[in-house]
Amino acid sequence: MSDKFVIKVTANKLEAYLDLAKDVYDILDITKEDVMRFLQENNIVGINENVIDDLLLTRDVKKLPLLVATGQQPVNGEDGYLQSEIEKNDNSSNEVNKKEPLNLRHVLKIPSVSKGQLIARVVPPTEGKHGIDVFGKEISAKYGKAFRVRQGKNIEIKDDSIYALIDGQVNIVNKQINVLPIFCVNGDLDLKVGNIDFIGNVEIRGSVPTGYTIKAGGDVKINGLVEGAIIEAEGSIYILGGVAGMSRGLIKAGGNLRTSYLNQANVNVAGDIEVTSSIMHSICSSGGHIVCQQGSIIGGQVSACKGIEVKDVGNHMHTRTEICIGVSQEILAKEFQSRRQLTELLQSKEKLTVILQKLTEKYRETGNLSMREIEVLQKQKVTEATLAEQIKQVQMELDDLQDYFGDITENKITIKNTLYPNTHLHFGKYKLVTNRSYHHVHVFVDNSEIVVNPIL
Repeated sequence: MSDKFVIKVTANKLEAYLDLAKDVYDILDITKEDVMRFLQENNIVGINENVIDDLLLTRDVKKLPLLVATGQQPVNGEDGYLQSEIEKNDNSSNEVNKKEPLNLRHVLKIPSVSKGQLIARVVPPTEGKHGIDVFGKEISAKYGKAFRVRQGKNIEIKDDSIYALIDGQVNIVNKQINVLPIFCVNGDLDLKVGNIDFIGNVEIRGSVPTGYTIKAGGDVKINGLVEGAIIEAEGSIYILGGVAGMSRGLIKAGGNLRTSYLNQANVNVAGDIEVTSSIMHSICSSGGHIVCQQGSIIGGQVSACKGIEVKDVGNHMHTRTEICIGVSQEILAKEFQSRRQLTELLQSKEKLTVILQKLTEKYRETGNLSMREIEVLQKQKVTEATLAEQIKQVQMELDDLQDYFGDITENKITIKNTLYPNTHLHFGKYKLVTNRSYHHVHVFVDNSEIVVNPIL
């Protein structure tokens, strides 16, 4: 009976289909034993006998090819992450939820901690669960990626737990957690205070007028409006009153930016940009996502490495608006510089190794080294340790930069309401200029072209 069937297996070997062989047109004389024997001869496991029973009950060949066996997909392990251990206190404006992943993106209240307080702990990755194909062979699951926390400022890492060494505010940049002191201005920034350059977090309880500069080693929080000023933070920036940049100044963050609106602003952020209202006539660059769910992006150029969510793009006036998805030139330049630095360090290490080997061999052969050679040997060993640490740091920087390099086909623009004409859409080397309006759509790359599909 085996000559009456063929077995068809999908490319991933997770599904097996039973079909009739060529020139066979009915299954009137087939028994269940015939089918099971055929499947066993072909080493098929995970057989669904119910569908075979149903087929033989009806004898309906239109049901062929029939899915008769299914494998099990592997379940990949979950990545490790940093979990907050800061106790929630509804009466405090400076704390985040206990037992929640530590994430400052959705809060304008920067968490404060006391000296010796447990801030967070590193949750290890999970192993995942292996799958099995229809031939009974194991499909390996991927082990979750470990979260590698970096040693930050004013913290102690002990047994995957992070403790504060001073009173201050928590700041996280590129997997490095810091506790930083706070510089607070109780009102608008003016001539009495002047420009600010502070090692920790900066809080302005008023507005920042045109012409002022704030530079912070941590986060910056501004309760009022920012005009044509320069705000630079190694951490995140939170601006409650919005940014009216007047095409002057700069907002630059190593973390995220959250604000109510951006108008004629110049923004460069390594993380996400979240705007509660609109982005108008601004130049914005994000190394993560841009979220503007309740407002519009009108005019200017807005680019994000990982995707954009917005209510409207463009307007009824058909104002030229540029939207770009993909790795920014700044990230590409950083990766190039890091790779070049790594190459130079490895070359230096190789030269150093040659020198150390020659001196070591001489000592082994003669049992003697001159004072000058002993000094050189000692210096070279110190340099070797320094180089090893520098190489480790650059490799960690490259690992962090790889988070920006994803498959561009996985990224998309989501427009909840209207995509207007004269919007210039860029996905890497692909470009599309809209010549009509679209409503409630996703925009993404498929088969080497930009497509606009309705949101289902």
